[in-house]
Amino acid sequence: MADSAGTKYDKYESMHALSSILYAQGNIIDAERVKDQMNELENEIRGDELQQKTILIEKKFETGKKEAQIKLQQAQLQQKNTLNYLLGGTAFSAILIGFFGYRNYQHRQKLQQAKIDELETEKQLTVTEAVLKGEEQERTRLAKDLHDGLGGMLSGIKHSLSNIKENLIVTPDNMQAFERSIDMLDGSIREMRRVAHNMMPEILLKYGLDTALKEFCAEVDLSGALHVQYQSIGLANSTIDQTISVTIYRVVQELVNNVIKHAAAKMCWYRCICQSS
Repeated sequence: MADSAGTKYDKYESMHALSSILYAQGNIIDAERVKDQMNELENEIRGDELQQKTILIEKKFETGKKEAQIKLQQAQLQQKNTLNYLLGGTAFSAILIGFFGYRNYQHRQKLQQAKIDELETEKQLTVTEAVLKGEEQERTRLAKDLHDGLGGMLSGIKHSLSNIKENLIVTPDNMQAFERSIDMLDGSIREMRRVAHNMMPEILLKYGLDTALKEFCAEVDLSGALHVQYQSIGLANSTIDQTISVTIYRVVQELVNNVIKHAAAKMCWYRCICQSS
């Protein structure tokens, strides 16, 4: 399923689980073979991360080019201002021509300033986009490390404790304490998965913004903290950039949390409308 969906992280997680199972069964050869395949897949994932970092560097280079263009436009504008002073000292016979020239110059100056403003806006948007992508990539990396690293270790410990439990003869009191320890370990695993999900929801990356918002509202509704109704119009079949999708998801998340904390409301109705430009 991971191969067909093209999700390397899911494939890595499945191979990690398979390796742990093979080790637990004592099948060292197959476990090492799966582990070698995991290493190859991890190298591919690192390569993808390197490619994303390269994109960020290219964005910074584009920002530098925009700044150079702005400086050039400002220098040209200053030169034209100097020319304006020279025209003011010409003879009276050229005043009429200078007047029309000045009007024309004012028009070009406005266009020039508008272009400078446009370049400045593009530069700010480029920087903002790079920052947002960097933050989301860091969230994705941390969520993956929690889920694959710490999650795998905790699951392996639970599996080992379960095997030890079946082969030990202990008193009822010790058995009760052992069961409590396993329950605490289960709680730790659930909490770790919850934190990883909040940092970067896998359902958003796999199935898109509409499904992720619907699932989030359903979870809040099932928790009993707030009755939430969700409705989307034109969002299911829309293609939205991942950075924008993550930003919208975070905004909705914050709005619903604020309603729960501060509004003392019993019901929240959220409608998401998507119109193609």
